[in-house]
Amino acid sequence: SSGINAEWPLRPGVPERLTCARTRQFGSENSLRIGEHKLKKVDKVKFLGVIIDNNLRWDHQIENVVNKLILSIVMIKRVTKFVPKSEYMKIYDALFKSHMSYCISSWGSVPNYRLKQIFSLQKRCVRLLFGKEYSFDH
Repeated sequence: SSGINAEWPLRPGVPERLTCARTRQFGSENSLRIGEHKLKKVDKVKFLGVIIDNNLRWDHQIENVVNKLILSIVMIKRVTKFVPKSEYMKIYDALFKSHMSYCISSWGSVPNYRLKQIFSLQKRCVRLLFGKEYSFDH
């Protein structure tokens, strides 16, 4: 017995209609099928560079962004000695802000306490580039 059925046209060379059905049988969990193919349930998936987990908690995405921001800070530390201060804003935008703001409209609405680590990395990067004294932290 199917709960939800939807039909849509596909590309040329593919059968004209394919039925997507979500079914629930007594004593079993929900399953999603496209035609005769049962779709595998996964805990998380990376789609267009954003990690979406099955509960939409965004923990994996935030962890991924934090790791990219840490690597960006390392890169920024390495290149600042070779770049004039007038170009620091471009470095910030290219190497740091681009990772922080990518698809933020999808995952950025998490509670503030979960964004705290990203905010501290942003402050560290800004101090590194625009602060008055050299930062010895890593």
